[in-house]
Amino acid sequence: MTCGLLRAQDRRGFTLSELLVVVGVIGILAAAGVPYFIVYWQNSTLQAGAQELQTIVNRGRQLAISDNCNVTVTQSSNTAQISLGANCPMPSYCASLPCNWLGPGSDPSGNLRLANSVQVTAGTVAFNYLGAGATTGSFTVTHPPTGNTQTVTVSSSGRVTIP
Repeated sequence: MTCGLLRAQDRRGFTLSELLVVVGVIGILAAAGVPYFIVYWQNSTLQAGAQELQTIVNRGRQLAISDNCNVTVTQSSNTAQISLGANCPMPSYCASLPCNWLGPGSDPSGNLRLANSVQVTAGTVAFNYLGAGATTGSFTVTHPPTGNTQTVTVSSSGRVTIP
């Protein structure tokens, strides 16, 4: 009689079949979720690239407002340059105006590189001393592996949006 009670208390853990069922369910869930994760990752990369470009263009606008001068943002492939206009206060690193802005995130020649592997159409926008878009335009950000695109638009009011 005591032998049966001891045996019931010693039955701890999971059986092999229970463990195989759990591993199988995890495998099915992982196989179903991986494609959605890949699409999410690609869309996030594109969104991050567009937001990074939006930040660079907004930085140019803020420089125009804070320095009370005209500023131009030029985009080519995956680098951008913020150029200070002739009516800007001359920074110590400029020999003459106009010159490229040097600041956080730029290399010594004034290039701001996009961190993501996105490609951007070339273009130029300009802001006046009030931050309004003196030259408006849009940039198309493309995620090369998928071909998905997003547009960064600069309106005449100077607002930089990703529709």
